[in-house]
Amino acid sequence: MRFEKDPLYSMFEKHLNQSLMNDECCADTLIDSVVKNYVEMMIKLGHACGRIQDFIERDVREEVTDMLRKRIYGHFDLNDYREKSRA
Repeated sequence: MRFEKDPLYSMFEKHLNQSLMNDECCADTLIDSVVKNYVEMMIKLGHACGRIQDFIERDVREEVTDMLRKRIYGHFDLNDYREKSRA
């Protein structure tokens, strides 16, 4: 699968780039905002209903956490990644 066509990955990239500009954003806040926006998009598009929203949120949270871990691998945390990205 190509990542450019994956809406979750695109949304993750968008939020990550925004967080790089915002020093106050931590990893948990980044993950929460991606999950919230993605689930809202899925419900709005009719791909999910309220009954399974908890399951979708849990699954998406795990996926986004893995994406973030892979992206910042080798850095102590998101702040360290942010500092190295600016250099």
